[in-house]
Amino acid sequence: MAINFYIELAYMLGAVGFVWGLRLLSSPDSARRGNLIAGVGMGLAIIAAITMPIPGAANNYIWILSGLAIGGVIGTITSYRVKMTAMPQLVSVFNGFGGACAVLLAIVEGERGLDTGLPIASGQWSITLATLLIGGVTFTGSMLAYMKLDGRLGDNKLLLPRHQVVNQLFLLSAVIWGTMLFF
Repeated sequence: MAINFYIELAYMLGAVGFVWGLRLLSSPDSARRGNLIAGVGMGLAIIAAITMPIPGAANNYIWILSGLAIGGVIGTITSYRVKMTAMPQLVSVFNGFGGACAVLLAIVEGERGLDTGLPIASGQWSITLATLLIGGVTFTGSMLAYMKLDGRLGDNKLLLPRHQVVNQLFLLSAVIWGTMLFF
């Protein structure tokens, strides 16, 4: 039972590392430190995932090692092919993929919570919903940043009329949807 506490703590610290690292990536002066903090968060999450026992299953080592190998190969090839002048675009894409991963993890956690039938604490639901929302915004924002930095999309080409109203409606629907899950 005590090991589960440390696994959950490692997941929480990993999530804090991701968010803090993303925040520091917003400035060139702190981006290096943000990358390091997010990397430490990822390391904690990997260690937690490796040590987390899965009832009735062999474990998830093959999935983790496969993901590390595939990501390592893609990262290595990408690092040799991308020119230094295209680094901001690459950082945008990688940042977006991090947001997409957060969305997928939130979906998996939500499904797991709904499928088990066990009661789920409201704090756990709120973290899952916040991860879903922040990850989605990170993914879409990073992909738009990539397209703008790469010259594929100009500032005047993507203009949503009354975009603040649309954003507020999206936020309101997320809050309503999240509240409905609690009750």
